[in-house]
Amino acid sequence: MSVDKLAVIVITDGLRRDSIEAQSTPALEALRRESVWLRRHRSAAPSVTRVCSATIATGCSPLRHELAGNKLCLLDQGKLRLLDVGVPSFFSLCRELRGHVLGVPTLAQRTEAAGGLRMYGNASPGAAYVQDPTHRGHVFHRAGSFGPRGKLPQTEALNVSSDLAGDRAMTERFIDDLENQLAAVSLLWLGHPDTTQHHCPLGSPEHLEALRRTDENVSAVYACVDELRRKGKDVLFIAGSDHGHETVSGLVDIDKKLAEAGFGSELASGRLVT
Repeated sequence: MSVDKLAVIVITDGLRRDSIEAQSTPALEALRRESVWLRRHRSAAPSVTRVCSATIATGCSPLRHELAGNKLCLLDQGKLRLLDVGVPSFFSLCRELRGHVLGVPTLAQRTEAAGGLRMYGNASPGAAYVQDPTHRGHVFHRAGSFGPRGKLPQTEALNVSSDLAGDRAMTERFIDDLENQLAAVSLLWLGHPDTTQHHCPLGSPEHLEALRRTDENVSAVYACVDELRRKGKDVLFIAGSDHGHETVSGLVDIDKKLAEAGFGSELASGRLVT
């Protein structure tokens, strides 16, 4: 199916606003100069990927879409149970415990009749799947790919690594789909620079390389968008980030602190979770 009006969204996971500059990210810097730049735009709170993915998918705050953290605490037979939104099993457990995943419709649901959503993601599985938890469009992820009829066969799945090479391979496949205008909304969620930044200091050679290669992916997608526009297609292009990063100098073990303060039995019984 070919559609004339398209929305193309590229999310560069974990990209800080001040990382966009001519030397490391020339394509993004050019877009910043030539396009609408939302200088006062901010992340959702809490500013973590799965919350922000749900916010992008719904256009709503966490208070409305009901995914308030990378982990979610739900009642299970009278006890508090902490579920990791990042793993594929979260979605069936969440439906079982509260009847739904998100409290409002997603972009995949809202555009179903107009050409639908095709999403390629290389962050956590949950960050991808929360874009379309009811399987109205297509979501491609290395942990498993889904369409309107459920899980896609391996021949159609996204088989990439979580590293920079995987981001590139995913981008190339995304562009192949985009050239054929297979959906009204095409969303590419790059796993970097976030994945790199979790392991390498900000400003390190590894970090700068991740910025450069992420910028190349954005540039490749925008070149495809430019070509579609030359062919007469009406394309809305959005490049953004879900959150930034900062250097962490220390960690606090909250469970240990609570146990030392006398709440060990509450933690053990499931009456209290962190």
